[in-house]
Amino acid sequence: MFDLSIPKLLILAVIALVIFGPNELPKIAAQAGKALRDLRRIAEGAKNDLRDGLGPEFADFEIEDLNPKRFVQKHLFDDVNGDNGNSAARDTATNPAVLTAFALAIIAGGSAPAYPGIPGRGPDMTTARRDAGAIGLAMGELRKLVPDGGSYVSESNFFESDWQRSFWGANYPRLQAVKAKYDPDGLFFVHHGVGSEDWSDDGFTRLTAR
Repeated sequence: MFDLSIPKLLILAVIALVIFGPNELPKIAAQAGKALRDLRRIAEGAKNDLRDGLGPEFADFEIEDLNPKRFVQKHLFDDVNGDNGNSAARDTATNPAVLTAFALAIIAGGSAPAYPGIPGRGPDMTTARRDAGAIGLAMGELRKLVPDGGSYVSESNFFESDWQRSFWGANYPRLQAVKAKYDPDGLFFVHHGVGSEDWSDDGFTRLTAR
């Protein structure tokens, strides 16, 4: 918890020598050592109290686990292999970025249902384009901070350009191979689904030859 390297300790010792003088320094050092031991004892007691309060499933709790990222990795993906469940979690279609994600950010817009062709119930294209532009700008700023972040299909951008990486990351080539093996004719099609880049937007015309 305390980043006190040898150079830093030496600097603190020199500062203490200047402030307190050589005669008082041993006494100050003894007091500091006692205070540090007391602090460690208090911290250990607090950790044990937390373990007792959280229950037996958190018997291996450490203070570092209070970091949200570490907590999720250790307890949400915990498994019998002792690798925090990373192996099992990676062996799915889910974008592996979820294993190191700190938070879920949703930047979206919404409106009442629209029905093209029905007078008074059609989509407001002006508002839609304005909202889409604002969302794009906000996402652009977020991606500057997290360029390799991922997304999931249920709440995603319909116009996501890099959807293969966003939805599935490094898993996409393997998923493409599975799709080609079990559905070579493209019977199952969905917008921005695995293999959909081979088809027209409506899913009726194959764009790439096999």
